[in-house]
Amino acid sequence: MVYFTYKKLNICTVALLATVFAVLIAAMAVDWYSYKIEYSYTRVAASDTSLASTLYNYTQTTFDMFGQTVNVQVANTKIVRTSQQTYAQLGASGVNEQFKIQQAFVLIALLTAGLLFVAHTLYFFDGFRNKILFFIGITALRTILIIALLVVVVAETIAFLAFLGISDKIAKDSPNCLSGPCQKFADTVTTQLGLSDLLVSGGNVAVSLQQVATWGPTAGWYLVLATIPLTVLATIIVVINRFPIPVDSLGTGEAL
Repeated sequence: MVYFTYKKLNICTVALLATVFAVLIAAMAVDWYSYKIEYSYTRVAASDTSLASTLYNYTQTTFDMFGQTVNVQVANTKIVRTSQQTYAQLGASGVNEQFKIQQAFVLIALLTAGLLFVAHTLYFFDGFRNKILFFIGITALRTILIIALLVVVVAETIAFLAFLGISDKIAKDSPNCLSGPCQKFADTVTTQLGLSDLLVSGGNVAVSLQQVATWGPTAGWYLVLATIPLTVLATIIVVINRFPIPVDSLGTGEAL
């Protein structure tokens, strides 16, 4: 009975660790932060009854673990120009420092979760599990597994919370910056730019122009957040799960 209970709980542990491992790999690959500036306009001609706002152009800068990508839509067209550069090429030492921290702690969590996934998968095999139990000891092995899972939780938490310092790093790289991500972690600011003449559909049109700046964390940051409760749940399962007694130790009275 103990064996079947252990097996069921271990299946849950393996599934959770596999999910954590996969999500952390995704977090390493996707964007972590975005800063987008959109310009839109509303026609103001008396003969034009349309009040709908129309996108004129935008510039979006996204940050990942290794560099930044800038997407620019050419005014009043659907052409998008993309450029990519590493932080070293940009001279963005502050942002580079921030992402070095993210890389370090996400990798710690990723590698530890991967090793735990392999270990718990091998524990399904009685021969392997019993050899490990006899070599290390039941209490010591459980302690090692729990500590390793706590290391993953701590690394994920630090990776998540440390990223709140990205605004200070952007400000370090742009000392003259007075607004935007250098001042606040996430926000949306709308600025009315007043009346202007724009070249729209081959002719100049009187419009009311506005700028919308939006910035904040993106997928990578939220993926790391998602792994924290999964790893905590895996830790709880490992704490309550009990190794089945190896046959050769039935007479020793060793507690599990």
